[in-house]
Amino acid sequence: MGKISFQGSRLGKEAALRLYGEADLLELGSLANEVRHLLNPSPNVTYTVDRNINYTNVCVSRCGFCAFWRPPE
Repeated sequence: MGKISFQGSRLGKEAALRLYGEADLLELGSLANEVRHLLNPSPNVTYTVDRNINYTNVCVSRCGFCAFWRPPE
């Protein structure tokens, strides 16, 4: 596929499909790190595992967070 570099703008559909179909995992990781560094130059990288496991769809908060929330019948 050849070396790809970040051009400073949002990917278009065609470029995204090309990356999805042709780039290897290490190349994608390198590109993601390049963009991350431009947006947040700190050398510290963190992530959050965001889980909201709700075994029912009974909720009165109406916050819009859950994709499966339903109003009471």
